[in-house]
Amino acid sequence: MILVYIPIRSGSKGLPNKNLLSLAGYPLFYWSIRFAQLLTDSSHIIVSSDSPLYLQIASSFNCSTLLRDKANATDTTSTEQSMVADLLGHPLVNHATTKWICLLQATSPFRTKDTASSILNLIQDSEIDSLVGVYETYSFLWTSQDQHLLPTYDLRNRPRRQDILASTGRQYIETGSVYLTRTSQFINTGLRVSGSIIPVDQSPLESIEIDSFREYKLMQSIFHLCDLFP
Repeated sequence: MILVYIPIRSGSKGLPNKNLLSLAGYPLFYWSIRFAQLLTDSSHIIVSSDSPLYLQIASSFNCSTLLRDKANATDTTSTEQSMVADLLGHPLVNHATTKWICLLQATSPFRTKDTASSILNLIQDSEIDSLVGVYETYSFLWTSQDQHLLPTYDLRNRPRRQDILASTGRQYIETGSVYLTRTSQFINTGLRVSGSIIPVDQSPLESIEIDSFREYKLMQSIFHLCDLFP
């Protein structure tokens, strides 16, 4: 059984109450709950927040809620700090049937059915400890020096995809959307992923995080045009 943890802190500075922004007729965090329902039973979905209003809304979507201590919901609180405070010692975490803990970031609401299927297939492997959502990249990277850009490759000999693979191997960008770890690993380390970690291949679209109004409008367009989300 998978336990899904969805933190939705209030008090966002860039977009006030961004977790309540309407997306396709529902609050932003609803889409993480809906995705979680593809992975596990609703009784194993925990929405954690410092806001009683947020939790009241979340409970209407048939999931468990957890009021987070204000001390673990500040601008400087890490996600791991919240997970440890909320989950270590929680009855569902200590239950023998809870084999996995999944972290879903509510501000990355677009996740496909294929991603859910991949997760459920991958956890059948007894050799892995954790999964992390990623997408493969062959980006041409630049650095800055004295306000000027410098390429990390030879402009006269622009590398091909196969050249990049030969020199660096496969490279991945973390989507920030999906993390999964064995419950035993989390209890031992307090980390969202640890041990033997393998990738969950996602689309770059699934890495879009809503931290600005511009990103919010972009996500509205994606939800309007695409039928891949669950």
